[in-house]
Amino acid sequence: MNFNLMVITSLIGLDSNEYDVDSVILEDEFSYQINAKLKETTERKCPHCGSKKVVIKDYKKQFVKHQVIKNCDKKVIVCLTKPRDKCKDCGSTYMPKNNFVRPGCNVSNKMCWEIADRTKDLASFKTIADDLKLSENTVISVFDQMVKIGRKPLTTAICIDEKHFHSNYGKYVCVISNPVTSEILNLIPSHTKSYLIEFFKSLSKDEKNSVKYVISDMFEPYRTIIKRYLPNAIHIIDHFHVTRLFTSAIQIARIRYMKSLRQDTFAYKYIKKNWKIFVMNQEKNEYLDENFYDPSTGEMSDFKTFIKAITYEDSSFHEIFLLYLDYCKYMVMDKYSDEELETSLDFLINKALSSTHGEIRKIGETLLNYYYEILNLFTSKNKFKFTNGVAEALNNNIDKLLGVSYGLKSFKILKKRILWMQTKKRL
Repeated sequence: MNFNLMVITSLIGLDSNEYDVDSVILEDEFSYQINAKLKETTERKCPHCGSKKVVIKDYKKQFVKHQVIKNCDKKVIVCLTKPRDKCKDCGSTYMPKNNFVRPGCNVSNKMCWEIADRTKDLASFKTIADDLKLSENTVISVFDQMVKIGRKPLTTAICIDEKHFHSNYGKYVCVISNPVTSEILNLIPSHTKSYLIEFFKSLSKDEKNSVKYVISDMFEPYRTIIKRYLPNAIHIIDHFHVTRLFTSAIQIARIRYMKSLRQDTFAYKYIKKNWKIFVMNQEKNEYLDENFYDPSTGEMSDFKTFIKAITYEDSSFHEIFLLYLDYCKYMVMDKYSDEELETSLDFLINKALSSTHGEIRKIGETLLNYYYEILNLFTSKNKFKFTNGVAEALNNNIDKLLGVSYGLKSFKILKKRILWMQTKKRL
């Protein structure tokens, strides 16, 4: 196959001043082969001793993969002939450097940059490999060699959350992110205490002292680490995890009560179909204040009164539902002073601990255990209203990367890939 020499050198990225390129492209069933030869330079200098007494010992051929020509259905291979020099003074032999391929690599420099650029997008290594006619292991190896990126320093506010990722370190990795910029700062191989200690212990005193807010879930090692290594930080338990204490108990009680009813009854059908009503914040849903037609009585009823009444037949369902209403009314609504919020939390804890139902007492025990961290969520100490919502959203996007990655197992590659993707756009 004959092509214009200028077109070939332009497509491949070979400078005609440095390489002699054969205008005839060899073609077989699977590939195109382009032959090129590195031109001999008049002045050569030994990189080991600096001597200019250098001669050409022999020539070596290197087959370089160069799949950057768009819409090419076959592999493109450049057969590069390079002289091997020998120094007369020190006797060393070496290959002259060139800008087309790195020593010990069989993928062209241009293709390496192509791989680095494509890995910024949400695509699996296998997809990139198939598109570039390479093996997946080659793409991962090139990515690992090309991309050099480290963690970002901790910011004034950080979110700490775990993400399920099965590797040699365990089943979870710890993700540290910035709740203001929605940016991942670092990934730690495991969320266990030993790995957390190793990471935070390695930080400088100034960096640790600069952290003023930490938002996390109710994982005990997080609290231990924050108290030990982040002395100036206010620990805030995320709102979602506090609310889930109540909503999870409501769901358990609702399903248990529903199973005790006949399936043809109005109560069973309503509780099954409208489960979201029992876990929503009724203080922030104005439509619940409207009148409601009660099919069981044939009369108009107040919606909130109706919902309370339908839970009344089961004591645990009714009790946890009322406790949740109190939580939404006295804690979640942004209209109380710090003193009033503290009184309300005391009230919720005492009410839960005095219950005869185990799941409700468990809520009280958890609220008491994380008393100050939960209070920090609602009081003026959390003046910027920080939550772990950013961390949860980032975890969802990490899930997307893992979902297209067909079982990525290397934590090192996962961390590098996630931080690298942020250099182009945020996850």
